[in-house]
Amino acid sequence: MCAGLAGCATPPVELSLAPGAPPSGASVRLPAETTSWMTDLEAALKAAGFRPVGEDGARADYLVQASFAERPAGVGAFVPVAEGAAHWLAKSREARFWQRRRSDYSLTVLLLDTRTGKPAFRANAQQRAPAGEGAEMAPVLTAALAERLRPQ
Repeated sequence: MCAGLAGCATPPVELSLAPGAPPSGASVRLPAETTSWMTDLEAALKAAGFRPVGEDGARADYLVQASFAERPAGVGAFVPVAEGAAHWLAKSREARFWQRRRSDYSLTVLLLDTRTGKPAFRANAQQRAPAGEGAEMAPVLTAALAERLRPQ
């Protein structure tokens, strides 16, 4: 029974930061979108020590690009390499007949340096959950990223 229940447990959120956590106290300008997960992201960045800058003409240290995506777990993602083979970023997983359809949810935040225009930091949070639960997953992934970005 216990082995069967272990398969039902929610997997942990996978986090990655490159090249590491950005310096806290930096000013950021967020997209003008007003979706609920963008509001959560703004609160998370404030909690991590970033100062959001409005459209008042002040120059931000970083511009924020954010994306939230859902990919069916049965669909893999890969990058082609020179020899024609593929480097798998995420392998597809076949669903078990007793499980609901699953999706991989991903929240990616990219901070662009306003002086150079180049990406300075990239943060990503991913988790697998039942399909169609994007509205529930966005706050979970945002909270996980916020915890990782907070100064220790």
